[in-house]
Amino acid sequence: MKRTTLKSLLLTLGLILIVSPVFSQYTGTRIDVNGSRYTDQMWIFSILRCTTGYDNGYDGYKMLGNSVAPQIMAIEESGYYQVDAIPTYNNTVIGFRSGEDAQYTLTFTNDNLSLQYEHLYIVDLVANDTIDVTVTGSKYTFNVVPYSAIEKRFIIITSIPEVIVIPNPEVPVVPQDTVVVVVDPIPADTVVVVIPVEEPIVVVDPVNNKDKKDKKDKKDKKIKISNSKRMIAIENQSNSKGKVKIINAMTGRKVKEAQFNANGITNIETDVPAGTYVINAITDSEEVSINVVIR
Repeated sequence: MKRTTLKSLLLTLGLILIVSPVFSQYTGTRIDVNGSRYTDQMWIFSILRCTTGYDNGYDGYKMLGNSVAPQIMAIEESGYYQVDAIPTYNNTVIGFRSGEDAQYTLTFTNDNLSLQYEHLYIVDLVANDTIDVTVTGSKYTFNVVPYSAIEKRFIIITSIPEVIVIPNPEVPVVPQDTVVVVVDPIPADTVVVVIPVEEPIVVVDPVNNKDKKDKKDKKDKKIKISNSKRMIAIENQSNSKGKVKIINAMTGRKVKEAQFNANGITNIETDVPAGTYVINAITDSEEVSINVVIR
C-alpha cells in the first residue's frame, strides 16, 4: 500500500493547482492515533483564506468507523472534520472517541510548520498535560476508558500563554509581576506593601527599620509559572516532581494545593473566586512564587 503523505493529500484536495513551488505556502500536520490493533488519522492545514466552517475543496467531514477502532477528528461549530483547513492552528479543538483499548499514542507529522509557527503544542484537557509536538515524529501516549463517547479531549496551541491580567475599572492597575497586599477597609496604621515578585524581595523591619534582601540566585530557574484565564501552567524542567499552592493575596489563606510533574508542563484548573493570588511552586531544589489576577 502506498504511504499517504501530506503533499499527496493536498494534491488530492486540489490545493496544488499549477507547480510544486506553490505548495511551499501551505502548512500541514497529520495526527495518527494508534491502539493495539486499530489506527486512525486526521489532518489540519493552516490556510489563511479558509474558515472554521466547511470550505468546499479543502475540508473533509469525519465519517465515524467501527466502535472497536479509535476515532480522532477536529471539532468545529459546523461539525466533525477528518481534514480541517483553517486560518490558524491556535485553539483548534481535537475530539477523540476510544475503541477497544485503554491506551493510545498520538504521532505528529508536520510539513512546513516553520513557515507560520515557531512551536506547536497539544494540551490534554483530561490529563492536564501540555506536550511540545513541534518536531515531526513527536509522540504522546494517553489513557482512556474503552468504548467512550466522543469528547473534546485536546486543544492545539502555538504558544504557551503568559500571565494575562484583564483590566477592571474598579481595580487599580499594577505591574504584571506584582503582589498587592491590601486590608479592606484599611485602618489608619496599616501599611500597603507592593512586592515585585521577580526582583529580590525587600522587607522593611518595623522595629529595627532594616532592609532584608532575598539573595537567592534566580538566573537558572527550572520552574516557570504562567496563567491564562483560569488555567495555571507549571513548566518544570527539573527531574523532581513538585507541589503548587494557590494563596489568596488579600487574606494569606491557601485556597488550593496540587502536584505537578517533572520534565514537562502541568496545567492546573484554579477553580477559585476572582481576585489576586500568589502561586507558589516548590520542588526539592527550587521554590518560585508569582502573582496572578484571576477574573
